[in-house]
Amino acid sequence: MISRLFRLLYNIFFCIAVPFLLLFSIAFLLWRIVFHPKDYSIKKDVLSTIKRLRDRLALYQKIKEQKPVIWYHGSSLGEVLSLIPLMKEFKKHYDHVQVLTVNTVRGEAIALQKKAADYLFFFPYDAFFATQKAMRKISPKIIVILETEIWPDFFWQAAKNHQPIIIVSGRISEKSFPKYYLARFFFHYVLQKNYCLMRSEDDAKRMKLIGANPQNIKVFGDIKYDGLQTDLSEADKKTLSDFPQKKRVIVAGSTHSGEEEILCRVFKKLQQDFQDLCLILVPRHLERLEEVQKTVSSYGLDFCLRSQLPQQQSVIIGDTYGELRKMYYISEVVFVGGSLVPIGGHNVMEAACFAKPVISGKYVSNFRRHVQSLKSCHGIRIVENETALYEAIISLLHDADEAKAMGKRGQKVVLENQGAIKQCVDFLIPLAK
Repeated sequence: MISRLFRLLYNIFFCIAVPFLLLFSIAFLLWRIVFHPKDYSIKKDVLSTIKRLRDRLALYQKIKEQKPVIWYHGSSLGEVLSLIPLMKEFKKHYDHVQVLTVNTVRGEAIALQKKAADYLFFFPYDAFFATQKAMRKISPKIIVILETEIWPDFFWQAAKNHQPIIIVSGRISEKSFPKYYLARFFFHYVLQKNYCLMRSEDDAKRMKLIGANPQNIKVFGDIKYDGLQTDLSEADKKTLSDFPQKKRVIVAGSTHSGEEEILCRVFKKLQQDFQDLCLILVPRHLERLEEVQKTVSSYGLDFCLRSQLPQQQSVIIGDTYGELRKMYYISEVVFVGGSLVPIGGHNVMEAACFAKPVISGKYVSNFRRHVQSLKSCHGIRIVENETALYEAIISLLHDADEAKAMGKRGQKVVLENQGAIKQCVDFLIPLAK
């Protein structure tokens, strides 16, 4: 009775919200057409928005296949890249039709580029009219969701249809746990019939505390480790020919507002000792490109966009999707952003897998376990401020042997933590049959 009341109230809220979400999407499209007409292909943008809105309302094509259908969901670019190795491995052992849903344009772009699935849609709005229609159109045997995206009505609908949801590489960070815990009574009804394959024992404990069924919680590790290769493919290496070949490269990946200013000041100081330095700045959100360009220009640094290579500027700003790992590959030192400002950090292992010395700020709550693993073997340096960042980079540039050893220690951690995909696939096969 109580769960039905919760669902009713939740759906009333979402049904009221949906028209506003649709209007916002249309208004945002019109704003871009009017104020930034040169930055977009209007026809392409209109068609993309229409498709996205149709998908959100679950106006999908009905999937008519003889094989069983597995529904995968990865929110954005990083999650899609992590899901692809799992999807490939699962298909080797269990032949099925793969449907992938995403929440962001970046996620869709990388899924299309990688030809990740047989069908690709945006995730439906979490209201009963959309989730019911989505389940009917796709009719999956099981649903695999990466990390911890809990959409209440979607979960309720799956339980009603006896379609198990499996959360893979589930995590609940220390930072987000209090919010989840406040709503534990609510999550108790949502999570009881689903499976949670968590990254760590700490994540498993938090999942149990917010209401998941203890019998359905397993600790299999993080599949992101398995997706990390220690080398690039030959095809990927060929795409790097435009980058500077005779310069020492520092890469600052997934940076946020407030970090580019620090990096520019540090880079200018480093140039006094190293004339052959190149800084590659890759903002986390490409919508900030104009802001980042203005910041770099304000420090008197010559720059170009990655899409404008080959040019010989000392700063390159990443403006393409899905290339951060390639940039890490050619770097001598890596700084992982979202960590000098209170964002929570980003995936340090994406650089460590290439045996690169990694530097991070102190704000790492989103990837605390990864950072701790690297700290325990001296495979990362944590810096508190701008001065410490400068000192960390210059010491690694001066001491190539230590930089190499530090990178090797980090890479060893990545290799030792691989194997989660096999455990997940072994768990999924009986559920899918």
